[in-house]
Amino acid sequence: MADGVVAYAGRYEIKGDTVIHHIEVSFFPIWWGRANVRKPTFQGKLLILTTEPDEKAGCRESIGNAWTKPDRADHQIEEPS
Repeated sequence: MADGVVAYAGRYEIKGDTVIHHIEVSFFPIWWGRANVRKPTFQGKLLILTTEPDEKAGCRESIGNAWTKPDRADHQIEEPS
């Protein structure tokens, strides 16, 4: 496993001002079946999802993930000449 990589997949829902990830699979089997609550914020085109510290999971700090939606022009594929 790559050092510092966190990966999981599953359904999500939006409730009020939170996003809840219902984890179905993860690098960390202890996360399977749990719900991770994230607070979304926006900085321009950047979406940041931040979690509160989780002492039970051994996390004493807030952690954030960031995504950006690229412009369509960023994904143009050039035709071979």
